[in-house]
Amino acid sequence: MIININQLRSFFTTAKHKSVAIAAEELMVTPPAVSMQIKQLEEKLCMRLMFRERNSIRLTEVGEAVFKKSKLIFKQIEEMEHYFEDISRAKSGVLRIGCPPTPAMHVMPRLVNEFEKIYPEIRIILDMGNSAYLVKSILTRRNELAVIRQRMDEKRLKIRGFATEEVVLVSASRGKALSVDKISVNQLGNIPLVMQQEGSGTREVVFEFFTRFKVTPFVVMESASVDLIKKMISMDRGAGFLVRSAVQEELAMGKEARAFQSPLEVKTPAGCEQWRDMYPYYFVFSGDTEKEDAEKFWFHDPLHWPEPMTPFESLGVEMVTTTLSQYNSRVFHVPPSLGVDMRLLHGYVYVSPSSIADEEQIHKRVPTFMKRAGHYFDNWPEISEKWVGK
Repeated sequence: MIININQLRSFFTTAKHKSVAIAAEELMVTPPAVSMQIKQLEEKLCMRLMFRERNSIRLTEVGEAVFKKSKLIFKQIEEMEHYFEDISRAKSGVLRIGCPPTPAMHVMPRLVNEFEKIYPEIRIILDMGNSAYLVKSILTRRNELAVIRQRMDEKRLKIRGFATEEVVLVSASRGKALSVDKISVNQLGNIPLVMQQEGSGTREVVFEFFTRFKVTPFVVMESASVDLIKKMISMDRGAGFLVRSAVQEELAMGKEARAFQSPLEVKTPAGCEQWRDMYPYYFVFSGDTEKEDAEKFWFHDPLHWPEPMTPFESLGVEMVTTTLSQYNSRVFHVPPSLGVDMRLLHGYVYVSPSSIADEEQIHKRVPTFMKRAGHYFDNWPEISEKWVGK
């Protein structure tokens, strides 16, 4: 049986609005024409799909089933129409590209800039994650293209190599984790390593190297964040394998990554031994939180608070911390952020970003963030123009 698409559309539109008149207006035909199309469809099917009751429409049981299926049909037709519209404009639309964090920062900006010169009508959406996530994103059609660090044994993918990257062993300057300039392959098993989490392309390459030489790596910490790995390395928690582009800035400056001086290492001036007694116990560096605070990156914030805080003034700092953290973590649900932590050291304000390192958790937070803040990102040029106009 061949169904007339116009008859089905007349039925679907009428069922959707519960009105022949509204359906006729949407389809730009007369109400009798809509009624005739529905009648012809019912005659072809040899069954009633709807009844008129006063000023409303009631679907039969079969009519409800046909309506649900036709809804899917017309949704696909609408998507096809959008697709034809895009290709008819010649090279326009959206291109979703997945990429690991490091090349996303150091390689993709240049490539995207060159691409936009050739295809200015195509909007690029960049999605970040490790290689395992990016492969899955292609298979689930979340992304159209993905940059991965190694060739995967996945027959459903078309993979083409376009560049190579050097993996280097990084350690802290004058650190104990790696105190010599040269080491043998066998000695690698004795060095504490800070490694990427499972799913990382760099990790897979390094572990294949260890397996080839029958070396068991001594992994003391794993993280999905390259920045956190660099921080841990700079604090001499271990050495680590990173792609050269991840430490390019440090290499360009002719030095290895170094940590800021930890506030826990700052000595208290003579005569100020009891300074902690002036402030809330939870707002100062203390022995109770020393282990937790030592693992964070702290910096003095002289831009907002250049002078030491008096006990009363510290209430303002506490309000700012609470408000900023709530807006980051709960109101806008910023994917990689849980706000900030603040501490006082001799009255000076120290800040530490409270971030999320687990990329899976970051991706889970994205839909809520886009629902609450996406409007501003999607419409920023217009919003900015109106704001400047005011």
